[in-house]
This record gives sequence, structure tokens and C-alpha cells, in this order.
Amino acid sequence: MRLDFAFRTVLLFAACSAPAFAATHVIAVGPNGSLTFSPSTITIPSGDTITFQSTASLAHNAVSDDGTTFRSGALTVGPWSYETPALAAGTYPFHCEAHVGFGMVGTITVQATPVTLQEFGVD
Repeated sequence: MRLDFAFRTVLLFAACSAPAFAATHVIAVGPNGSLTFSPSTITIPSGDTITFQSTASLAHNAVSDDGTTFRSGALTVGPWSYETPALAAGTYPFHCEAHVGFGMVGTITVQATPVTLQEFGVD
């Protein structure tokens, strides 16, 4: 019986200490011939990435407004995809260089990783 308890304790500890895996979120570039990103605004946890995907017949790209955080490359007709690096907490406006004047813009908000405090008491 004691061995069963030890096994379950180790299993529970392993499950609770398993690392969280980062996710990839997709933003469509120029879907259905539009001059938009879909979604145009997105909020993600810290450490996650964004994949921009285009199947558009018009040339597009995705560039952070600061021009340095991420850049999918030159204006290119689809299909293409581009994955951002993992983004730190903050707000990242982005645009398509050819169509920013037509409203082809968006914003990625990356949330800070929450800290969970635990309380231990002694009886």
C-alpha cells in the first residue's frame, strides 16, 4: 500500500511540474482578397508566437511598426507563412507595407506571465 502511495505522489509531482508549452497563433494575411489581417488584434501569453499566413493573390507582408521586432520579408504573393520570434510582454502594432494606408494594420498584445503565489501553513 505504501508503494502505491509513493507512486501516486511521484506521478502527481511530475504532472504538476511539467513545463507549459508555448502555442502558435495564426493571423491570416489578406483573407478572401481583403486588405485586412484576421484577426487584426490578438492577445497572447508571453512566450507564444504568431504565424502570419497568406494565400492572397496580392503581394503582402507583415512588419512590426518599429521595423525591428519582426518582419516577414519583402512584399510577396501567397502562399507564404512567417513565424515571429517569441515575443516579450508588451504591445506590438504591425502593418502591411503596401496597404497600411488602406487600413491593413493590427496589434499583438503579449501578456506578462502571471505569478502564482502559494501559501503554506503550519498547524
